[in-house]
Amino acid sequence: MAKDKVKKFSLKGLFLSIFSFIKEKPFVTSLIIFLFLISSLTEAVGISALLIVLLEFFNLDTSQNQIIIKINDFFNFFGIELTLNSMLFVFFITIIFKSIIQFSSLYISSLVGLNIAQFVRKNLVEKLISAKYSFLINIPIGKIITHLNEEADRVSIFYVKFCRTINYLIQTIVYSGLAILSSWKMSFLLVFFALISSLLLNRFNKIFYIIGQEFLNIKRIFNNNVSNLFTSIKPLKAMGLERFGSSSIENDIKEIKKNMKKYWLFESILLAFQEPFSFIFIVIFIISSIEYFGIPAVTALFVAIIFYRLSNRLLSFYNSVRSLGNFLASVNSIKEIESTADKEREYYSERNNIKNVNKIKFENITFKYKKNIIFENISTTFDLKKILYIEGESGAGKTTLVDLITGLNKPDNGIIKLNNQSINNINLLDWRKQIGYASQDPALFDDTILNNLTLMKDYNMKEIEKILEITFCKDFINKFDKKINTVIGNRGTKISGGQRQRLSIARALIQKPDLLILDEATSELNPDLEKKILAGIIKYKEATGIIIISHNNKNKKLAEKYYKIRNKKITKYS
Repeated sequence: MAKDKVKKFSLKGLFLSIFSFIKEKPFVTSLIIFLFLISSLTEAVGISALLIVLLEFFNLDTSQNQIIIKINDFFNFFGIELTLNSMLFVFFITIIFKSIIQFSSLYISSLVGLNIAQFVRKNLVEKLISAKYSFLINIPIGKIITHLNEEADRVSIFYVKFCRTINYLIQTIVYSGLAILSSWKMSFLLVFFALISSLLLNRFNKIFYIIGQEFLNIKRIFNNNVSNLFTSIKPLKAMGLERFGSSSIENDIKEIKKNMKKYWLFESILLAFQEPFSFIFIVIFIISSIEYFGIPAVTALFVAIIFYRLSNRLLSFYNSVRSLGNFLASVNSIKEIESTADKEREYYSERNNIKNVNKIKFENITFKYKKNIIFENISTTFDLKKILYIEGESGAGKTTLVDLITGLNKPDNGIIKLNNQSINNINLLDWRKQIGYASQDPALFDDTILNNLTLMKDYNMKEIEKILEITFCKDFINKFDKKINTVIGNRGTKISGGQRQRLSIARALIQKPDLLILDEATSELNPDLEKKILAGIIKYKEATGIIIISHNNKNKKLAEKYYKIRNKKITKYS
């Protein structure tokens, strides 16, 4: 599996993604931002009260200090005196109130994030299953698994991180406002600190974004290799080649470690040096304020407290932006695959529904797979009132023919008609619901026999038992302790190949199709059992069109018409 191209970090892309979340969740996001604002303002009031407590404790004369006068005016407006007890009470109440609001806003943002992850998964599954078959077979299974698991969660975390980034930004703005009100001269130093921090941390944002993209690419390859290994484990172990797949996985594990090592290196650098950087600047800040700007010690102390909180919040803000950059890769990747799947959509409800299809007509059909021509300018009609037999050498195009009939593939030239209607104008979902399909390699799930047969739909048990007798499934099912409720393993690995094929045929019949397609569906059965099952199906489904694709020429006797695929053409015989 090739690695996806690593894209550059873009602030514009980050802001566009953030805006899209606000647009999708306007009310709740606005509520969260409002709660964060109230929380920050409450904390600012608490810090102002704390300053008064500290000044009272050190018994400093503050009667003429402008910042104390402003704080005094604020509390007098609410009828609160600047006494030690009242300020301690205010500080206590504001911290409790702030904590309650903070908890509410953080928890609400987490719940919204969970809802977003749920929506992303449902939406992505819907878009993928509605996409063209030709598109789906070209997406590595590891990529799909990664998008539905880790990347959907990372989109959720992105929203939560975004909300917390807004929280830190609001706190930064509130503290900056307090600093400006205290001393506009000292505000210049704050601006200088912010600019230096921006330049340093923006570099880290780009580094973490690239690391995040590399990590996702490695995980996709890892998931794909794990899936490939364990879905093919039987033939690999039978030939002693299981290490063939495990060596790729071991290499992926090394790459994951290498990527995470790089991540933790830069994370450690950032966390280790940001606090010393803040303290050094605080010392410079206080000395410069008193010595060079002539700012009173009380004001300098207040602004220093504000700056300490501000520097922590500013660094927390930049760390959150860095985290957003790290998770942005997942947001972009989800959007990209959703957009591509949308373009490859094949189910259009506005197209015509069709019933009672009696014939399928190919008119001048040419189909290529990559550069290989499979069918060239063929014209023929399939009478679905008859039992049809189709033969051809391996690779001649038998399964491709089925894919064209079901609309899984589209011809490069020509028209396919169902009852004289072009298949391009037909609602493909409606058409496929009328088809029962069983293949040489059945798609069975790690579930009970019953759920594999019914695919979780409503069912008539008597009808199922009758079909199980026709397909000779009943005998082997009854040998299991749990009978029809036996779990058969991933892809039916707990039962034999012939048993899997019989269950696949039974499942196709249970869907009550108007057209039954058996694509080498009996290849692993002995000739006698194959003949009995096909004869039983024909007798059971007299009113159903049946297409039998087989290498066994004896099955030709069961058909009313047969077709031979050879040299890119289809020849019809009586």
